[in-house]
Amino acid sequence: MTQIPLSLQQAIESGKCVLFLGAGIGGHLTTNGKPLPNGWELAQELCKKFDLEAKESYQLPLVSRVVELKKGRKELESYIHKRLSDAQPDEDLQWLLSLNWRSIAAYKILERNPVRIIAETKSGYPIKRRRTYIKPHQLPAWWEAVEDEETDTSRDYLLLVLFTGLRRSEACRLKWSDIDLIGKTLSLEDSKNGEPLTLPLSRFLLNLLENRHKRYGNYEYVFPGDGEHGHYIEPKKSVYRVGKRSGIHFTIHDLRRTFITIAESLDISAYALKRLINHKITNDITGGYIIVDVERLREPVEKIAQTILGYKDGVSV
Repeated sequence: MTQIPLSLQQAIESGKCVLFLGAGIGGHLTTNGKPLPNGWELAQELCKKFDLEAKESYQLPLVSRVVELKKGRKELESYIHKRLSDAQPDEDLQWLLSLNWRSIAAYKILERNPVRIIAETKSGYPIKRRRTYIKPHQLPAWWEAVEDEETDTSRDYLLLVLFTGLRRSEACRLKWSDIDLIGKTLSLEDSKNGEPLTLPLSRFLLNLLENRHKRYGNYEYVFPGDGEHGHYIEPKKSVYRVGKRSGIHFTIHDLRRTFITIAESLDISAYALKRLINHKITNDITGGYIIVDVERLREPVEKIAQTILGYKDGVSV
């Protein structure tokens, strides 16, 4: 997720903010893993498609009007629909749209929320919940593309998410103080569900972190970054590069779903699986009495890791 101040994030998640979506939203929509064009880029595409000359600047309203006059509105709409119809929101936008927003009317900016018409007419565009993940037969090509990453930080980050199922921001903010290389565990004090989490490290992940510690142990974060926050923030470029090289388009959350899917296929108990992915198990009476010790999770974690490595090598486990 794009890094924002914690106080603002808390305000947003508590439903105390108003959401205004402007032209910049296009940068958070993708088709086949590629971001949609902005207005200037779309105007360029229209000029190229319909053989138009833009003498000064590519202004989308002007270019669209010229296309409509020369080719007709039907042809213009057909092209725009084909170009944009398969757009999917990225993880930032999905997060924003999943929240409860205070209506504009509550702030007395307007007497009536202008977007209520969408709910009343049921004309909104439904966001389908993604169910994509990296399938076993895709892992060899995906892994090879990850190994070819230009930096070890982007490479190791993607592998850590795959082998832990951590959420994007949890992995980005991971500190060396969260890692116990002697006890072979990883801990999160500030997880999404508000509960601390400690996970055992598989042999593969332990080796990866030991090697990173030799190079980056003097940094605060496991995945250091050059920005003001000091840690790795934006994996989108590496996700795009890996997707382009491998032909497998994915999101960071797809890696979490891959981890969960593999774990579920190994018949790991529901309570152990919930603990591994940090879902609360206190919603049912039985779950409230079960305490899953970190050492009890070590065998399932190793089993998942060996299965991933087997798929990576093209072995059906």
